[in-house]
Amino acid sequence: MQIHETVAFIERLISLIDYRPIKKSDFQRVRRLINQTWQIDRFCSDEKLLETGLDLFLRSSLMHSNYTLVAEENGEVVGFILGRTDRDFNLFGTLFRHLPQILWKTLLFIAQNKRNQKLLQFVGVLNSSYKKILKVVKTKFDGELVLFIVDRKQQGKGIGKTLLNHFLDTCRSKSIRRLRVFTDTECNYGYYDHNGFRRLHELQTAAEMLQGTLPLTIFLYEYPLGVHE
Repeated sequence: MQIHETVAFIERLISLIDYRPIKKSDFQRVRRLINQTWQIDRFCSDEKLLETGLDLFLRSSLMHSNYTLVAEENGEVVGFILGRTDRDFNLFGTLFRHLPQILWKTLLFIAQNKRNQKLLQFVGVLNSSYKKILKVVKTKFDGELVLFIVDRKQQGKGIGKTLLNHFLDTCRSKSIRRLRVFTDTECNYGYYDHNGFRRLHELQTAAEMLQGTLPLTIFLYEYPLGVHE
């Protein structure tokens, strides 16, 4: 296939995909994509608790976001991006929408602590690693790519690039200067190396699974919108 034919083919695929803000009816599919990325079921064997943990992960991410965009193909979400632009971020608004569910499901989680201890520890490893990295990297950021996932079966169609470009355009329109993103070795972190992001720091750590130990490297990247150094 010639280069121009390949480009035309990708453009046809992209044209079949609808891009829109996230809806509550998307949550179940989005949770599946989160589990596909981190394989959360390695840390929790109880199906109901796994669903609760995935929902907590999603709602916590939404609580820290004021930008959402999903890619939908044939009625199914095949990718999504959650982000935040600090200039117009209203924490109280997101708290009002998501905090009641977060509190309720956190209480359920705590009540079942013995059966989800590994999952709680995994989340704790991620959060503590982010804090440690930010103590080392003194850069002030005014935007964040909170969560960005494309279905592995759908990668290579330009979906991720379209989702990311929409968010970057929004950041530019709001005069965001420095955008940060945390990622790790369980994700396709090399994507950021090839799409204009700069790796600022990395931290070696590990998380205990139900079976064995998962070695992890946590990365902090930035996208310097409007910053030239």
